[in-house]
Amino acid sequence: MPYLGRAPTGTGSVTEIDGDLKITGQLTAGKYNSKFAIDATDGSASNYLSHLLIEDGGTDGSGTNAGDDLTLEDQTSDLPIDRQLPDCSSDDAVITRSGNFDIFTFNSSGSFNFRTGFDDTLGDQLTEVLVIAAGGGGGRGAATNYTAGGGGAGGYRTVMASLASGNNEVTIGAGGAGSTSSNGRGATGGITTLGNVSSSGGGGGGSQATNVTGAGGGSGGGGGLNANGGAGNAGGFDPVEGFAGGQGGSSNSGGGGGGASAVGSNGSTINGAAGGAGVENDITGTAIQYAGGGGGAGNTNGGAGGAGGGGLGGRHASSAGTVGQANTGGGGGGGTGNSGHGAAGGSGVVIIKVPVG
Repeated sequence: MPYLGRAPTGTGSVTEIDGDLKITGQLTAGKYNSKFAIDATDGSASNYLSHLLIEDGGTDGSGTNAGDDLTLEDQTSDLPIDRQLPDCSSDDAVITRSGNFDIFTFNSSGSFNFRTGFDDTLGDQLTEVLVIAAGGGGGRGAATNYTAGGGGAGGYRTVMASLASGNNEVTIGAGGAGSTSSNGRGATGGITTLGNVSSSGGGGGGSQATNVTGAGGGSGGGGGLNANGGAGNAGGFDPVEGFAGGQGGSSNSGGGGGGASAVGSNGSTINGAAGGAGVENDITGTAIQYAGGGGGAGNTNGGAGGAGGGGLGGRHASSAGTVGQANTGGGGGGGTGNSGHGAAGGSGVVIIKVPVG
């Protein structure tokens, strides 16, 4: 006769139940770190790494019919029942361990190999990845007017990736160069890609000449003299990969570059505007800020870089703008002209979190 009582509870595990067991609710296991071994009436055994729903196969729903088959229904995907943990490798990544996950960090371009048991071509969302493009370069002011926008942060994307078995190419974007001309813009940062996942480079900051706007990008560059900042989310992603740059002021105050979580600040009259804030992410096991916008150049003070690697804006006759932090996608600070060119943006990064048991 089947067992019709309460299923075992608590934090321990049940190794074996000798006989029939009816479960009226849901029986779940951890997504990666637990497995079910279920012997059906035909002697088959099935393992799975996600949620299972066990239903009575009889017509009356009572669960008392001897010989009923079990129906195994995955509640989160259409994947085959016996899914293995991935076995991955890369000669190009820095590999660390955080709990039950291997963390693959790509600070430069390379390849990532799913060696066995992991094929996401069906579009099933299993592996967390962080893909950040490079920041844009800052604009440049002139000797008598110090308005120059900060570079926008590189596009910030954290997704559950769908990647094919075999080699997946990784391209890390290089930071955009700062402007050397008061009539131009800083260069747009390079895109970053992992297989079919990409993020857009940050827009360059506008320079001193009237109406030199910041360039659009993953996050937009800050505007030059009386000029708008560039638009963010160049890739049209949902959720957005970044925000717009701030508007440049009427004199001596460049707009801040946009960041991954906020628009760049608008310029005032004497101080450079702050870059937009980035986003904190703990995919590596440690919380780190990424993708902050570069600060605009100013007369009295340069604008602060946005949290997440954004460079500081330059200050008249005193200090040059600073570069965006490498491998954060931070935008470069604007330059005042008499204290240096616009500063370069920071390079991008790819981080992959892989379950190991």
